[in-house]
Amino acid sequence: MGARRDEAEPLRPNGAPGNRDGMKLRADGAHPHAPPSRPVLRTAAAPAARALPQPGRIAWWLWVLLMGSLVFFAVARVYVRHENAKLAGPLETVPLLQTTGPTDPVRAGALDLVWGEVPGATIYRLSVSSITGQIVVEALPVDGTEWIPPDEALPGLVRGEYRWSVEAMDETGTVLAKSAERTFRVM
Repeated sequence: MGARRDEAEPLRPNGAPGNRDGMKLRADGAHPHAPPSRPVLRTAAAPAARALPQPGRIAWWLWVLLMGSLVFFAVARVYVRHENAKLAGPLETVPLLQTTGPTDPVRAGALDLVWGEVPGATIYRLSVSSITGQIVVEALPVDGTEWIPPDEALPGLVRGEYRWSVEAMDETGTVLAKSAERTFRVM
């Protein structure tokens, strides 16, 4: 019987179907003795174009790296300060200075702030501010253990609430005792 013409018949030089070797090509266009081909994935961009990062991306990554470094160093700084504070031991505490002042609202001219005497103290430093933070008297040196505002300080004591505190100091300026912050009211 005759073989079918397109199965394994060599090509003829007259341009019949097949390749230059005279063999017919398979349906997928490959040589008949070649191994089966795998599908080839083709991409639109060339690999060399992807190897170089875009300038905008470089700036973004540098910004992220910079911000991360700043956060790291800020956290490390807080940690080191905390550890150093633990190594330093307990802070020296200054004794509490006892104070007395008006508990009821007073007129500005009747204000009298009093505190206890501290052994070794040569001067007391008084501070008075309004409840909103406006300073009336700041670190005023007082020789004794009582302060009655002089007439020139009275205009600063308008109606309202005030905070005051006092520190006892020796001749070298060392704080020997501090009072807690107290309040008084001027009517």
